[in-house]
Amino acid sequence: MNYELAKKLKNHGYPQILIDAQTYEGMQASLRADEARLNNGERIHIPTLEELIDACIEEDDKFWLYYSGGWWNASVLKAKFKRDNPIERMDSNKIDAKGKGRKEAVANLFLKVKEVELINN
Repeated sequence: MNYELAKKLKNHGYPQILIDAQTYEGMQASLRADEARLNNGERIHIPTLEELIDACIEEDDKFWLYYSGGWWNASVLKAKFKRDNPIERMDSNKIDAKGKGRKEAVANLFLKVKEVELINN
């Protein structure tokens, strides 16, 4: 995952996990690559694929991750966005995103889920 995508995640509310306050404040480069990256003195959490999936789904949601046509595709069918109207189409609750890799696809899905949550609140 590149810095720009990790920064978008942070700006859209993805939790930033501090390993220890001294390392974060002092900007020491003693962090593992999968925990955080430094760019221009800023620390950004680089989530794992599992963390990204967990951030996208809630109880009763349906999640898919698959490779097709040269892209990784991530989709979630959000149970909480279902309308009371039974005639409402099922795919109106489905959110899709894609990326070059699995993490990029799910990170893009997280960003879209956040956008939909803002619209529905």
